[in-house]
Amino acid sequence: MQEHVIYKLNHAGRSHNAVQSVHQSMEKMAKDFRNTIQHPTHKPINTEIINKISDINHNTVALTGLSHPVTEVKEQDQGYPRAYDLFPVVYENSYKHDSASDNAPEGQPDLYMFCPVGHDGDHFIPKDARLITDENEKEFISNTLFAGGWSTPFSYFTLNPRGVETPDTYVAPKKNPDDLKHGHQSQCFIAQGLTLELVEDYNQRTEQYNAGIHTVLKEIEHITSVELNDQFQAQLPAGEGYYMNSSTMTNDDGKAQYSISIRNNGNIDTMSAGQPLEIKSNDFFIAEQTDYSEHKITPNTATKQGQALAKTMDNVPEKPSLTDYPDLVADMPFKENKIDTLLNVNGNTPRIDTFDGHIILKYNTDDTTNTYFCPPDALPVPTEVFQWLQEDRADRQMGIRPPPQPEELKDDILALTPDDRLNGPDQDDDNNFGIPEL
Repeated sequence: MQEHVIYKLNHAGRSHNAVQSVHQSMEKMAKDFRNTIQHPTHKPINTEIINKISDINHNTVALTGLSHPVTEVKEQDQGYPRAYDLFPVVYENSYKHDSASDNAPEGQPDLYMFCPVGHDGDHFIPKDARLITDENEKEFISNTLFAGGWSTPFSYFTLNPRGVETPDTYVAPKKNPDDLKHGHQSQCFIAQGLTLELVEDYNQRTEQYNAGIHTVLKEIEHITSVELNDQFQAQLPAGEGYYMNSSTMTNDDGKAQYSISIRNNGNIDTMSAGQPLEIKSNDFFIAEQTDYSEHKITPNTATKQGQALAKTMDNVPEKPSLTDYPDLVADMPFKENKIDTLLNVNGNTPRIDTFDGHIILKYNTDDTTNTYFCPPDALPVPTEVFQWLQEDRADRQMGIRPPPQPEELKDDILALTPDDRLNGPDQDDDNNFGIPEL
């Protein structure tokens, strides 16, 4: 099903006038609010605007579609569907319009209303507007407004999605395991007891490893910017500068291998920005070019400077792996594909996540009914519960009110996170502008 349909609002039409009226009223409310607070540049909060939005004629609001949400339902890879009310968005095209069509006065921007389509095919139909059906015109509108994602057009109002109950009329599509977004599903556990101790030890070792890598890279940066400065400045015009890019990878022996490139700042000639400089072997390290710009560096142990660098590198501990902890290694039913191999995704070691003070271990599997494995002292958590809470957190970070929790999950959610805020607010969120039900 298509995500939205596009209407071009007739300049002399009722919807066009209603959009302008509602936008002007909202701007005036925001300005009035800014004038009443101590810091005039402070962005007004929507709750203040909500207190005054009732001044707008309800029939005018209805013409904008803000009182006609449609419900979108998002299926989860593993869990319960989440439903959201979506509202139309009106974008202004100030760059170009056909003044001979749609009663467009010369110099007036065109207004396009993007109306979301709900799970049942419903969408708002504005008055005095033309539905865009021609594919070439749709492409023109998209290119003009969004420029392939490089432009953010002016919108007269944008209401965030609002979480709602999944409609009784919603029929979930039949799931095909081959169509899962990530290809595999998960089993989740809260780290407690011995498992928590092992994870904390792994995290501590990881921090020590990262700190050691950081120390080496800072030393290499000092060498390239101070000790070898003359070598690189000789390749540049007067007044130009350079910078270092670095990367690391782990060798089969668990030790880190370092690669660097030295590049032109482009202070004098912007066209030269990012161009690599030549890196020669020196008293500090032996440089081996691996591609056009990257050089693998190895300490020059024939000199005192290189020996000092080698000592700094040797002080970096071996990179830890979860496979170092047999109690955390599972043997989940898992059919590995080429992408899994590339991304090091497997059915043995978990992905570690932190959520509201809990450390969560997520194991990949192709059989979530498999119950023979549990890390020592860990608490199994239904994956659909953890996934629901993750989506709730993502919604709140975006200023979206999450959907109500499914009844089947409430007890498990409360046991995991007895924080009232995770049950979701009962009142409307600040982003619905108090639009009344008409």
